[in-house]
Amino acid sequence: MWIDATAYSNEIDHVHQQLGFTYKHMKSFENDDQCKIYIQQFKDNEILLIIDEHFGSVLIPLVHSLRQINSIYIYGTILNKYSEWTRKFVKVRVIIRSVDELIEKLQDDQRTRERFAYELLPVSIFNLNHDEERSSTNINGGLLHFQLFIDGLLHCQHSQTDRDAFFDLCEKDYVKSDKQFSTLQQFKESYNPEKALYWYTRDMFIYRMLNKALRVQNTDVLFRFRFFIQDMYNQLKKLQYEQDRIPIRVYRGQLLSKQELDVLKTSKGQLISMNSFLSTTLDRQISLLFVSSKHDDLCPVLFEISVDPQISSTAKPFASISSQSNFTDEQEILFMIASIFQLTDISQENELTTIKMNLCNENYDQDIQFLFRHMQKEIGMSNGCLTLGHILRTAGMYDKAEEFYKRNLNELENDHPLIADLYGSIGVIHKSKGNIEISLQWFNKAFEMYTSMGDNRGIASCLQNLGDIEQMKGRFHEAKGNYQEALNIFKTLFGNQNESVANCLNNLGANYFQQHQLTTAIEYYTNSLNIRETILPHMHPDIARSLNNIANVYFSNNQYDQALQYFKQALDIFQLSLPSEHPSIAQIYYNMSLTYLKNGDYQRSLFFLNRAVLIYRNTLPQDHIEIKRCINTIDYIKQNILK
Repeated sequence: MWIDATAYSNEIDHVHQQLGFTYKHMKSFENDDQCKIYIQQFKDNEILLIIDEHFGSVLIPLVHSLRQINSIYIYGTILNKYSEWTRKFVKVRVIIRSVDELIEKLQDDQRTRERFAYELLPVSIFNLNHDEERSSTNINGGLLHFQLFIDGLLHCQHSQTDRDAFFDLCEKDYVKSDKQFSTLQQFKESYNPEKALYWYTRDMFIYRMLNKALRVQNTDVLFRFRFFIQDMYNQLKKLQYEQDRIPIRVYRGQLLSKQELDVLKTSKGQLISMNSFLSTTLDRQISLLFVSSKHDDLCPVLFEISVDPQISSTAKPFASISSQSNFTDEQEILFMIASIFQLTDISQENELTTIKMNLCNENYDQDIQFLFRHMQKEIGMSNGCLTLGHILRTAGMYDKAEEFYKRNLNELENDHPLIADLYGSIGVIHKSKGNIEISLQWFNKAFEMYTSMGDNRGIASCLQNLGDIEQMKGRFHEAKGNYQEALNIFKTLFGNQNESVANCLNNLGANYFQQHQLTTAIEYYTNSLNIRETILPHMHPDIARSLNNIANVYFSNNQYDQALQYFKQALDIFQLSLPSEHPSIAQIYYNMSLTYLKNGDYQRSLFFLNRAVLIYRNTLPQDHIEIKRCINTIDYIKQNILK
């Protein structure tokens, strides 16, 4: 808002034009009464006030205490006369004489405001204690899969065609004015990998676009951004190598919701993953500039981060970017996406909460790193869209995974050896979504191609999947034949102590279980579990799947307490290794709900049923049998037991 005795002058028109992209809503007034009335009408908005020097002495004392007033800028010619106001009124940011200087200051402050205070801070928290109460908050497993996805992006190749697609996306969705179009053209024509940080720090759509995609984990936009993320990563590594390795302490002022702050307050000692590029500053005062004003619904927080030079070389890259930035006076230290910190202390003085953290290296937790490295090996990190598809599929994001598989399929020649893997992967997606006939078509195409190539591993993998389809159709004898044939091939290729062998044994256990041959089923399940516990990280989700299957056998034998014990063990592992909305977690919730139902604990049964439905609806087709099963059970409890 601008209040000026000449509020319709050419100067204000010029300011409106220059700031139209930075500030979406601007309003001018020519008397203080109009201005006061307007401010009082919008109590939930945040207002930056530009005041002509003639109104300052009257208006500032009246509005300074209002919570909706964030900052005040005085525009005038007699600087010395009003300089004391910056000391007397903390919201008075600056007194400025030149219109161009005012425009530059407003743009700089808004950029700093976004980067150091108001930009939402997407984080994942990994609970190192693994206790049951903390695990139930579902704040663990997503960390690993986000780390894997970013790692996949960094290994994913790109071409000029990919860059052109990125520029087309920018022009279509983010360029709304001639000035923005001109900036985009400049970006297209002059961009090179050594300029990534320069463009990131410019006051333009690139920064906003990238961080929004990271915040909501828009995988399609992030994929388009992969060349830029790779260039930023490489530039940060280069700068870090060139700069002195000394202990540093950096700061970030941040406004957080009370709920976000409450989660962090209970996370002392835990690992924090920052799921975006993290802007910090060496200057504590800069970090506090925009978190000092009153906000009823937001809490001012100061992150204080210590960096030990001994571990910095093995952490994700970070560096001082002042030499590359448009804003050299901010003393900015930028941390790479998915950097890991340990929360060491949290304290509060007056209204400011200080959260102290230490940067962690790549070996921050041996168990987590063992699982992470194993999952990297399982997925394979060098096959572009296929890799990203596998990461998304293991995270339970089936629709997104299929998009990446099909994108890769369209880019490869028909005789490329990866085509068969893509056919099989798309088949697995449709099998998981309950589309039996569609998945069967993809598996048959994969089987035919593997056979023509003489790829026994691929043939055995297809036999397993074809066995699953037969089993889903209730053709247990045919399913068992496929599983047994796959098992023989895998044993010949890899010996007895192998993941694929364990998977076949697990599938044979499921085959006997569905035929109600429980003694044989638990024998196969146990053999599979023994192999998995021997060769896999103890937090691997396949171990949880074995525990879940054994629990189902106990449930079918009416041994509900033993079943519940195994279900809880499986849930603990899933919550440590999978995103909170993974269908496997929903399956455990459903199984636990049935167990509580049998034990007569109807309220707890409903609780887990509702959690299962919520996940299934977010991950599976709305007509999926698992959703129908949950809804039917909920209706049964409400109509026949709790009526």
